[in-house]
Amino acid sequence: MRIDLAGVFPPLTTPFDRSGRLDLGAFRSNLRAYRPYSLRGYLVLGSSGEAGSVDFDERIRLIETARKEIPEEKVLLVGTGAPSLKETLKLTQLAASIGADAALVLPPSYYKPAMTTDVLVQYFSTLARAAKIPILIYSIPQFTGIQLEVRAVTELSRKPNIIGIKESSGNLSYLTEIIESTPKRFQNVTGSALTFLPSLMAGAVGGILAIANVAPRECVEIFEDYKGGRLSLAARKQRALMKLARALTARYGIAGLKAGVSAAGLYGGYPRSPLRPLTPPDQEVVSELYRKMRANW
Repeated sequence: MRIDLAGVFPPLTTPFDRSGRLDLGAFRSNLRAYRPYSLRGYLVLGSSGEAGSVDFDERIRLIETARKEIPEEKVLLVGTGAPSLKETLKLTQLAASIGADAALVLPPSYYKPAMTTDVLVQYFSTLARAAKIPILIYSIPQFTGIQLEVRAVTELSRKPNIIGIKESSGNLSYLTEIIESTPKRFQNVTGSALTFLPSLMAGAVGGILAIANVAPRECVEIFEDYKGGRLSLAARKQRALMKLARALTARYGIAGLKAGVSAAGLYGGYPRSPLRPLTPPDQEVVSELYRKMRANW
């Protein structure tokens, strides 16, 4: 199945209230607020969505809500990675039955010493053969401790139901090597806002960017300026986004991202324990960075 990933995707945050309860009303409200922007689609249950802290029933409700709110022409990606192949396949088939267009899958990492290249190639190959929807490999070694060897990605890129990779390390050299080693049909997507424009210039087709939750219009503009050949303008906008992007990801993490969503006038809410919300002074830092980004745009 061919799915076009060219464009910008926000990896949606998952709203929780102060008590840690899932707030589907806020989730719907955020989705509706993103409708005016020319996003290619949305990712539910990625790292920015605190997927590891969401239980099975909540996963179902989030996917169902997203599918109802997202127009059919927009791509719905769902994170389905789990420690075992059995659980990953179960979640992938569930997402397919609800209407997901593709599954984003982390490499299993709990028994990291055993996760050799051959084991990981077999894991993704077996999953792709059985899955009812296409598979997008998720590379985020800063969380999993695993960076797939380029030869593994190259081998997996030849599998009919594996459509690409979301590469979130920010390692442009690694992404470039993958792009050079995989066929054109295999879509390379960056997960790093800090290297968004350079990744596009290297051959990535788009970005699944945490900051797109906070600045969807701005991220889309960088993509469209690049595609339109307005490279100087795209570069200026990339630079304008950098300080906010660093704060929301490298400095503050999930709590910072949710503070940024709130600063943008949407519902950020609280991170789920054991993560903690930002202190009021840090919330103000994020709000000020957001205001400066908008003023300099």
